[in-house]
Amino acid sequence: MKTVLILLIAPLLIWSLMRALIVPLLSSRHATGGVVDGDLVRCKSADNCVTSSAADRNAISPLPFTAPSESQWQLLLDTVASLPGYKLVKREGDYAHFEARTPLMNYRDDLELLWHRDANQVAIRSASRLGIKDLGANNTRVTVIRTLLELQQRDAG
Repeated sequence: MKTVLILLIAPLLIWSLMRALIVPLLSSRHATGGVVDGDLVRCKSADNCVTSSAADRNAISPLPFTAPSESQWQLLLDTVASLPGYKLVKREGDYAHFEARTPLMNYRDDLELLWHRDANQVAIRSASRLGIKDLGANNTRVTVIRTLLELQQRDAG
């Protein structure tokens, strides 16, 4: 009976330890993104990052604005900040950097937005800090934000 109990409890303890201590320490390294030459930094790895600033297999479409305005930009930032696990860590003019924590393992990922006012669109980059694969997490993150933006624009128009 003790052996069965240990076999049941041990994995839970290991998972709790990993989630609480090990994963946050490993994924606490600083983000490697930012803005270079007026656009978001490209992805270093093809399997744990997506960006609208690339034309390769990391490529996604930028977020379109129906009408460029400070209020629409602020609404987008407020919407992302209100998502569970998201925190705005840097904002400089038309650039915003969010830290996104994954719900299950508490990984820290990065989400960056850059408003290109002249093009009526927002460049977006989502990257995992840890690991070489993301199992589609970054693409899903961008899809959720894109859908929320489309709903906001539809409701406003």
